[in-house]
Amino acid sequence: MLMCVAYDIPDNKTRARVSRILDDYGVRVQKSAYEVDLAEADYSRMVRRLERVIDHRKDAVRIYRLCASCAKRVHVVSGAPVYQRPRAMIVGAPASQDRAADAANAPSTGVVGQTPTKPPAQTRLRP
Repeated sequence: MLMCVAYDIPDNKTRARVSRILDDYGVRVQKSAYEVDLAEADYSRMVRRLERVIDHRKDAVRIYRLCASCAKRVHVVSGAPVYQRPRAMIVGAPASQDRAADAANAPSTGVVGQTPTKPPAQTRLRP
């Protein structure tokens, strides 16, 4: 399910921790807002992680869930397209002899049939 997570956190250290947690689940769309596309188990895990680092007296974190039909109606006036988690990943080396050429022509995220929306954590070619 697509969600928007917005936060207002005065402490720099806590704000950085929240940002690192949210980086694991989606993409930053504003300085204090992320789009995440999560299954229910991942959503629960993300919330537990956030609750462990925030100060419930000072910090504000809001999560807006968008139903499937609402997510399709998100209007992006400017900026990156709405984030969608990868549905399939290519694992392993290409089958052809010319691996470098195959890697150069592959989508940067390793996602089949989807426009790249988030860069991979690390890309390495095997010899």
